[in-house]
Amino acid sequence: MKGKVKFAVAAFMLTIFVAMFAGEALAASYPNWIGVKYVKAELVTNKDTKITDKNHLSVRFWYDIKNNSRDSRIMTAYYDQKLDLSGANFTVNQWRRDSSKPAEGWPAQYPWASATFRLSYKKNWTHVEKRELYPGQTEKSHYTIPLSHLINPGQRSWKDTNEAVKRGFSVSSVPGGSLDFQVSSKK
Repeated sequence: MKGKVKFAVAAFMLTIFVAMFAGEALAASYPNWIGVKYVKAELVTNKDTKITDKNHLSVRFWYDIKNNSRDSRIMTAYYDQKLDLSGANFTVNQWRRDSSKPAEGWPAQYPWASATFRLSYKKNWTHVEKRELYPGQTEKSHYTIPLSHLINPGQRSWKDTNEAVKRGFSVSSVPGGSLDFQVSSKK
């Protein structure tokens, strides 16, 4: 009987010990001494493509990663990166002519109407990015995503879509936790 009780106590203690460290290892976000901020999105033209190609344009999302450590921790690498743009709005400023509102002048000129797409893009990377980020230091990081993975032009051709996006676009309502990762550090 005493052997069973000792075994049960040892198993219980081992379970608690494993759960404590597994909780830290499985934490879904970077530590609170690392700050991540979405900065901007910019358009990139891919080489060796034509304006009629589906993969002609990409959008580059820029983030600032800052080490806010007060106890001189140095971030040595980040890994298991997750980019989640679900809920962000991608607005093309001059998507089509609005024929319901002719402008002044002859012949009638039609003003541009915008189109907004709600993004649902998610991507995970498992490779390790080795960087040394010292306290107070900020690193600019970017993720480039083909336009065809972000929006579906519907019945428009990719030529018309690419031309409309080149005339102007904006990205808004990017979620605060859109970039997530794990870090390794040293003191």
